[in-house]
Amino acid sequence: ELLLEALPEMGVNQITGYYDKDGKTYGLEADDIASIYAHGGFADYLLSSDKDWLQLVGIRNTVKVYRQIQKTLVETREQFEESTGYATAEIFRKAKAITGESGDNIPGILGIGLKTANKWLANEKVSATVEQKISAWIEDPEGFNRSYKLFSLDIRDIPGEVRYETVPT
Repeated sequence: ELLLEALPEMGVNQITGYYDKDGKTYGLEADDIASIYAHGGFADYLLSSDKDWLQLVGIRNTVKVYRQIQKTLVETREQFEESTGYATAEIFRKAKAITGESGDNIPGILGIGLKTANKWLANEKVSATVEQKISAWIEDPEGFNRSYKLFSLDIRDIPGEVRYETVPT
């Protein structure tokens, strides 16, 4: 709480976001707020080292992601592809929906990693077992679609009316 009070004094804007669903209010995560700002053109520059933000690179040229291990700044769709190996953010999200993301509590298919998911997404031959697991995951209503929406930073996937506020400096 002390930090929240000190930030405006230091000239740092605080942005908080919420959505209402079924009579309850839920807080938005920072990457959801970044998505709102990127899509809405509300910011000139958004910088993060969070790899989930990579799917926002190229939107209105506002989002830049610093890759700490590679020591590179990803600012364009071309750099996105070079950094992630995915041609589009859509394929990136699909791969993550198949494999899951434990750091974000997003479920995936046990035993299927990015290499195998990428082969499947590229329509390359995979084993019958892998094909069966992925097909079952896609057909499961609590599977692929749920994980895809959880990983996606598409503000249309937020299940309620969004409101946010900026505490000015």
